[in-house]
Amino acid sequence: MFAALGDVEIGLQSVGPAEGRLWTIQSSGVTKGPFDGTFQIIDRTLGKSRLIIDAKGTVSVDVLQIMGGADYRGTFSDDVSAFAGGIRRNNR
Repeated sequence: MFAALGDVEIGLQSVGPAEGRLWTIQSSGVTKGPFDGTFQIIDRTLGKSRLIIDAKGTVSVDVLQIMGGADYRGTFSDDVSAFAGGIRRNNR
């Protein structure tokens, strides 16, 4: 387990001849930073947050951001591009 001021984090990594990627789940405290009050799944091997749930319930998955609650039933594909303020579907 890792911890910084206001944060609590648990790390998972497989061990063996070829060590796996280090993944952590983190609950972020309030330190006046960009991730205040968030829950994150972080790829510590690359230093990238892969899933973020903010205090308002907005879910961000890598470059996608889901806005509008948990009733979203669509599927994700590479036909979606992110932009400031939500997600945009590239219709064909």
